Amino acid sequence: LDQYLHSCEEDVMDSDISNEFHRESHHIHEIPRPRISQETLIEYCLQALLSHSTVEEQCSVLMESMTLPLFSLVLAAHPDNARIKSLIGKIISNISLHPRHHPAIFRAGWVGILAKWKQDPNLLVSLPATKALCNMDQEYGGHKFEPGIYLLLPNDRHVQHKNN
Repeated sequence: LDQYLHSCEEDVMDSDISNEFHRESHHIHEIPRPRISQETLIEYCLQALLSHSTVEEQCSVLMESMTLPLFSLVLAAHPDNARIKSLIGKIISNISLHPRHHPAIFRAGWVGILAKWKQDPNLLVSLPATKALCNMDQEYGGHKFEPGIYLLLPNDRHVQHKNN
C-alpha cells in the first residue's frame, strides 16, 4: 500500500499545498482518520450481507460459507446490541424464504434463538424473528413474507381441530 501511495503521489501536483510541506515526509501518512467501533463495522458488514440475502443464489452462497455459525459468534460478542440482532434476524428471514435452507437453520439452532427473540419487547428484534419463524412454518403457515413485509398479527399460530 505504501508503494502504491508513493507511485500515485509522484503523478499528483498540488498547487494548494505550501512549499514547506514535503510529500516524502511522514506527515501525509499521519493524518488522523475517523475510527469506527467494532460494533459499527459489524453492522456495516451485516447490512451488506442483508443486501445479498435478497437474492436466492446469494442465499445459497451464504449457507455454504458457514454464515450461521459466524452469526452465533457475533451474537456472543455483542449480546445486547438490538441492531445487530435485527440485521441477523432479517438475513435469516430472507434465507428462510427458500425451503431448501430450512434444515440448515434448524441444525444450527436458530429456531430456538428466533423463538426467544420473538418475545423481545423491541420490535427491531421481534419482527424479523417472527417473520423468519413464519417463513419456516411449512405445516400451518403456507404464507411467505418477502423482504420488507412483516407479520404483525396474529403473533402465534392458532390451530383449530374439527371433531368428526
